[in-house]
Amino acid sequence: MTTTRWWVSALLIFFLQTVVLPFWWQAEVRPDLWLVAVALITLFYGPRHGIWVAALAGVIADVLAANFFGPHLAGYLLLVLPLWLAWSRFQIRWEMSFLAVLVASLFAALVYYCIWWLGGIPINITRSFLGVALPQALLNALLALALHPLLRPRRQGD
Repeated sequence: MTTTRWWVSALLIFFLQTVVLPFWWQAEVRPDLWLVAVALITLFYGPRHGIWVAALAGVIADVLAANFFGPHLAGYLLLVLPLWLAWSRFQIRWEMSFLAVLVASLFAALVYYCIWWLGGIPINITRSFLGVALPQALLNALLALALHPLLRPRRQGD
């Protein structure tokens, strides 16, 4: 993937996550395009690229959230290690992308809850997990299926 393609992809994700999805998707639970991008790029291109995308996406998501800085950055960066272990063991297949993003989304939600708990923010973990984290994880996993063919590395013959 060329540098230009990386930056165009980042700008497109930024535009979709901040402008299109809030307007088009008026539900409380929205897919997290940044998390899906971090997971798929780490799976497809390795941990070095994953760390860069996670850091960029985490800072952007936390700045735009404008309430508590750190949950997205920590969640995205902590996702890279388990995804790196999956990257070194599994082939790039759509079912692995689905499963990896599903688990990564649930793991990120757990990290968010831990950070909010450490920050003293009262939260009903069970209700939030069942009402927000689980549906968002399913949306993210379905989005990973759609983005899998677009983000996967091209083979020499393609």
